[in-house]
Amino acid sequence: MRIRWCTFDCYGTLIDWEGGVTDALLPYFADPPDRDALAKEYIGTEASIETGAYLRYREVLDRAGAALLRNHGIDRPSPLPASLPGWVAFAEVPRALRALQTAGRRIAILSNVDRDLIATSIPKLGITPDLVVTAEDVGSYKPAVGQPGAAQRRCGRRRGHRVRLGSRRRDLSVRRCVRQAHPDLGGVDTGA
Repeated sequence: MRIRWCTFDCYGTLIDWEGGVTDALLPYFADPPDRDALAKEYIGTEASIETGAYLRYREVLDRAGAALLRNHGIDRPSPLPASLPGWVAFAEVPRALRALQTAGRRIAILSNVDRDLIATSIPKLGITPDLVVTAEDVGSYKPAVGQPGAAQRRCGRRRGHRVRLGSRRRDLSVRRCVRQAHPDLGGVDTGA
């Protein structure tokens, strides 16, 4: 069956989430920690906040950033909510997404953010996604079923015509996701 929909997480797959987070936090440290260690610590801190009652992502960024800084003896407000609009797309993303759309695939973004925050990142993708489902839309964060369920309802329930490409995995580039995730996407030149 021909793949009609390609769904992506935005931050960490299309937008450099870890780079954005660490770039915003590192200036607060007199003796900066290793970037990878800081990113890993932040991921754990954010995940612990997301397991509680639903909060808008702006609040998650605020609480997680402030908690991480406090854990290092830094009493400052979180810079993260204000930094997100400056986070950049990975270099291959615009070309890869354009190639998928040109080849007739529809693009859906499922993301653990608020509508106003993702609106600052969509122009960096080089395309207009056919569908965007956010945590704010469904009142929950992945891996809960809210976002995938909403996407399934909007994209159609037929098995095999959707493929999930990338899910906050910094080691998987978009073109690698496309090349490896599904054989029916073979032949789409995403800039490899």
